[in-house]
Amino acid sequence: MGLCLWLSFASTGCGYALAGRGSFLPTDIRVVGIPPLLNRTTYFDVEQILTTKIRNEFIGRGKYRVVPEATGADAVLNAELTAITLSPVGLTAGQLASRYQFIVDD
Repeated sequence: MGLCLWLSFASTGCGYALAGRGSFLPTDIRVVGIPPLLNRTTYFDVEQILTTKIRNEFIGRGKYRVVPEATGADAVLNAELTAITLSPVGLTAGQLASRYQFIVDD
C-alpha cells in the first residue's frame, strides 16, 4: 500500500494533506499504533514531522486512539521514507523560493 503525502512548507509554517477523509479502516479497529517513520532520505527530521502529522490526523478523525508503538494496537501503520522530491512552488519578488512542495514516497 503506497502512502503519498503532499507537503507544502512556507516560512510561516507547513501544511499537509492525507488522501481520503472517510472511514477507511474496519470498524473493529479502535487503537492504531503509529511508531516513528523510518527516514532513508537525506532530509533531516522529516520523519519526526510526518509521524506527528499522521498521528494528529488519526486523532483528529475522532474515531481512533493512537499509540506510539505496536503494543496494544488493533492495527499498526509502519512506513519508510525512501524518496522525497522537492519543488519550489512560491517565489519572492527577488525570484527566491519562498514555498516548497515535498512529495514523499514510502
